[in-house]
Amino acid sequence: MRLRCMPKAPYGDKVLEFDSEREELVLSSGESTIIRTLSWDLVLRWFETPSSGAPVLDGRTYPRTALAIPVRYRTESQPACQAMSADISGGGLFIESIRPLHDRTRLELEFALPTQPGLLITAQATVAWTRPQSAKHLLAPGMGLAFTSIDPEAQARIVAFLATLARLRR
Repeated sequence: MRLRCMPKAPYGDKVLEFDSEREELVLSSGESTIIRTLSWDLVLRWFETPSSGAPVLDGRTYPRTALAIPVRYRTESQPACQAMSADISGGGLFIESIRPLHDRTRLELEFALPTQPGLLITAQATVAWTRPQSAKHLLAPGMGLAFTSIDPEAQARIVAFLATLARLRR
């Protein structure tokens, strides 16, 4: 199903498409240029978020913070890989990779916060979006991962660490 936006700025030439085969919402400019895709999983999680923890405008419940930490990940069909994060939040992280996995790929993660290097955090995650390698992007290629299963105590440690880091960066 394709929905064309009303001819008002700033949405005049935009088209929102519901792709049921890929289970994605696709925002494009005109007929061809894809601006952004969102998995249905991410959209449904946004709708299910209680109003007391309402997501911020970009669809995230937790603010993200730039942070480079080693992350080990694996899928059911691939052996473990080591990568670096570019940012992290209580809801997920971005991993830099020249070969990002496909959207909706499920994976297992292991990483540690810099203040607790001996205390591994393990989580299940899904690839929510990817940034392919391209000459036009100044940002590193990789994949945005949304936690689908994480110990609440580990998630609280992430959120507390990032709050402390934000205060120190001011």
